[in-house]
Parts: sequence; C-alpha cells; structure tokens
Amino acid sequence: MKRFSILIIFSLCTLVAAAQKITVSGLIMDGTLNEPLPGAAVVLLQPKDSVLVAGVSSDTDGKFKLPTVKSGNYIFRISYIGFQTYTRNITLPKGDK
Repeated sequence: MKRFSILIIFSLCTLVAAAQKITVSGLIMDGTLNEPLPGAAVVLLQPKDSVLVAGVSSDTDGKFKLPTVKSGNYIFRISYIGFQTYTRNITLPKGDK
C-alpha cells in the first residue's frame, strides 16, 4: 500500500461573523508526485462520537470546499484509495480570520 503523503492547503473563511459559520476549503495533492488527488473523501467529524458533520469529495483538480460549519473542535479526515488515511484534530476559530 502506498503511503498517504499529501499536501493540504487550508483556507478558513468566516462567512457570517455573527453566526460564526466557517467554510473549510483546500487542495489535496500527492506529496511525492506533486499531483492533485481527484475524488478524495474529505470529512469533518465530531470528536466525542465521530458523527459526520460535513463531507465532500475533491474535484478533478484536487480542490474541496466543505459546507459552512460552526466554529469548534473537529476531526478532519481525508481518505483516498491506495493511500493511508490522513486524520488530524482541528479547531475552527471564532471571529474573523
């Protein structure tokens, strides 16, 4: 199995400051070949019970944009066939960023 080596670029944008809604978007690339990974599964999960909060697949250019979510702590996970799953705990901040 190929080692999951990716480059992830996060872009966190506050859409409506009063509602504290945040959009998570980025680019998923193979870190070795420096090529985009189309069709990668990208999900945000609740940390205490792993319930799905939001999820999408990356487009043909490796780009993804999750629906707006509230600020808080999440598990961020990317999976792609033939690669090891990438998982990281993230905090989406309150306020303008």
